[in-house]
Amino acid sequence: MTRCKGFTLLELMLVVAIAAILASLAIPSFQDMLEKRRAAGAAQHVYEQLALARMEAVKRSKKIYVSFETDNATTWSFGVTDNATGRGCYPTLTDVTAAGACKIDYDNDNGTYSGSGTDDPYLTRFDSNELGGHVEMKIPNFSGQTTVFTPLRGLDSAAGTVRLTTDNYEVRVVVSSLGRVRICTEPVDDKTVPGYPEC
Repeated sequence: MTRCKGFTLLELMLVVAIAAILASLAIPSFQDMLEKRRAAGAAQHVYEQLALARMEAVKRSKKIYVSFETDNATTWSFGVTDNATGRGCYPTLTDVTAAGACKIDYDNDNGTYSGSGTDDPYLTRFDSNELGGHVEMKIPNFSGQTTVFTPLRGLDSAAGTVRLTTDNYEVRVVVSSLGRVRICTEPVDDKTVPGYPEC
């Protein structure tokens, strides 16, 4: 008599039960990792644009403005401009030809837009939707929600902090009065985002 090889129903149920237990242990850890990555990714994006604005001010010997706008905690935007009057720019504007749009004018023709060519000003605005929309931005404490980098060694005329938070994590982008831009993490219930110093 030949015996068939295979799994019994009991063995199959045992394997499925073990897989379900392992999955239930892994899912919260995976969600926690995603939350950390969202907070760190949003902070890194803001950091890069602020550091770029500082470099552009020095390179071009021109003031560079970074303006922030928050409709509510999860809907926010920010933009960079070199052609500001008063407040900086309005990062909610998505038309490069609109007055007050966040744009950089690389050929220094006062933002004249011809509709073609690489020298035309282009939009330099970013919003929460581009970063997944799951990170809140606390209103930055810059004066008028705008910081200004000046050409003199990148000195900043308006120091402040941008706070980016999720349910369990907070990452801050800090601009010092000397124009230095850095990222740090603020403990929330003893949880911090690894890779950054504590604030």
